Amino acid sequence: MGDDEHQLNGRDIIIYTRSLYPSLSNKEKKIAEFILENHVDLSKMTINEVSDKLKVSEATIVKLSKKLHCEGYLSLKKILSDYVQNKQDEYFQEEYDVNDQPEDIFMKVFRNSIIALQDTMAGFDKNEFKKAVDSLKNVNKVLLLGLGGSGSIADDIAHKFLKVGIEVQSYRDTHMQLMAASLLNEGDIAIGISHSGATVAVNSALQTARRAGATTICITNHVKSPITENADIQLVSYANNSPITGENAVTRIVHLNILDALYNAVVLNNYQQTTQNLERTNLAVKHQRIHKDNK
Repeated sequence: MGDDEHQLNGRDIIIYTRSLYPSLSNKEKKIAEFILENHVDLSKMTINEVSDKLKVSEATIVKLSKKLHCEGYLSLKKILSDYVQNKQDEYFQEEYDVNDQPEDIFMKVFRNSIIALQDTMAGFDKNEFKKAVDSLKNVNKVLLLGLGGSGSIADDIAHKFLKVGIEVQSYRDTHMQLMAASLLNEGDIAIGISHSGATVAVNSALQTARRAGATTICITNHVKSPITENADIQLVSYANNSPITGENAVTRIVHLNILDALYNAVVLNNYQQTTQNLERTNLAVKHQRIHKDNK
């Protein structure tokens, strides 16, 4: 969410708190939960009142405030107070209910996806994205790393990159991931995709790729997660998932959009060559589609 000197606004703080949450200590998590669930109340409370209510030290409150790019608690309180008073645009994820009608569920799924995209647009580090685009301009080979739902995302972008002539590999087998990562060289890129950022196999493969000399990129939903330590370039989404739909359901939509943005940037940076390759690959599979004779 930008560099450390950039002060966040109220909505940014709420989004960033959610992303930072898994990396916090237990006491910091209590404060973070209060920010997420009761930021209106917090905007009116003294640090002593917050300390007494949550049974945490004032020093811990200040420490978390600084992690949220604020000078201290007073700065955090003022930003949240301004946010509440000015009634800046605030988007709430809608929870699912057993009494929801099919049309209610449909609308909630779409609205929650829209909110996840808007949150990510608000907090996304555009400088990191530019670094990722620049690294792909003259790439030799791209290795996509993901397991489970993230593996499907890796396969999707691998398909797109192949269409425009980029040498790409995507493996879901952990041994294959490690072997492929070990064979990368300088000028190659490994992209690790993990909602939690804590997937052991993906982290291990990224570490291996980095040792081999490749540039490493991560796509994750949690800033300061383990995968960000193993990535030269960090692309962080800010999706709030529902326990019912799974931890990476809405995030999957956002990650696909981030990778689609990368793909489009790659195509436009070398438009003539990539479009020629796209025509060739489209022609290669054309006969695999059923075409009705015109009558």
